[in-house]
Parts: sequence; C-alpha cells; structure tokens
Amino acid sequence: MTPIQTIVTSLITSVIMFTIGFFTINVWYQGRKEKRNAKIYLFTQILSAQAFLDYAKVKALNAIEIVFYDCQDVVNAWRNYKTALKIEGDTPTPSEIESIKKTEKLLLEKMAKHLGYKNITWDTVDDPYYPKWIAEEEMTKQAVGNFLRGASALMGSPAKQDNKSPMSPQSGKSKKRR
Repeated sequence: MTPIQTIVTSLITSVIMFTIGFFTINVWYQGRKEKRNAKIYLFTQILSAQAFLDYAKVKALNAIEIVFYDCQDVVNAWRNYKTALKIEGDTPTPSEIESIKKTEKLLLEKMAKHLGYKNITWDTVDDPYYPKWIAEEEMTKQAVGNFLRGASALMGSPAKQDNKSPMSPQSGKSKKRR
C-alpha cells in the first residue's frame, strides 16, 4: 500500500469512527436529557401544587418510583409521603396534616437535591402561595359536589333501581326498551 492510500484509508476510517461515536454519544445524551426533563417535570408539578391536591399532582406522584428509580432517597421519601397520605376516616387530625406537610416538604427537598438544586431547602418549599379566592372556589366545588352526592343518594339512581338504561356497561350492547 502506498503512503497516499494509507492516508486516505486512515482518513476514511477516522471519519467513520467519528460519525459512529458522534451518533452514539448523541443518542446517549438525548436519553439522559429526556430522563432529566421528566424528573424536572414531576418536581415542578408537585412543587406548584403543594398547597392542594389535584389530578396533575396525583399523576406526578404516582410516577415518582419510575422516573426517580435511580435515586433511593427520593423513592424512600415518596413512600413515606404516601404512607402519611393514607389517613383513616374523612377528616385528618391536625397532627396527621402536619405529618403530611412535613413528609411532602422532605420529598420536595430530596427531589431538588437530586436534580442539583443545591440551595433549595425545607425553608424554600415551606411557604407555598395559595390565594384566598382559590381556596374559596375549591370549597364551593366541594360543597356543590357534596350536595349533588347527597341529593343523588336521597333520590336514588334511576339506572340502579329499574335497570332500564339504554346501554349496559357490562355487555356494551344496547338494551331494547318496552
């Protein structure tokens, strides 16, 4: 092989190796970036809804063990928070409420540390903004829901009493009315 052929072969081999290396590193980086973005999304969902519990927060909480699988501190903090949320009865006691708040703050702090937000501490996440009008709106929704459930219970559900609903959820077929 002549020196020029050797140089050309070396250049071609180098370009091929560089291209393969570039794509491998790019795929690895994109996967890592997607995982980090998922973690940040969960963290911000929980942080932004810490004054109340909504569907987005519940979905985020239920995804913690999957998204933060590589951080046992966060997974353990989530499990402690989940245990604190499992309250017997309708109305939690003040000590149960305090326990829930503490375990949620600890969860947020562990998530922040894992994500590299070194200066976020318990004190940072301890005072969420929750305007009075939102609290009043939530109380109104809850009162209306309670009223509707009570009215429904008093009147009974027609579908349950006479089973004359046009669609049976079990069979998925329409029932003929007589």
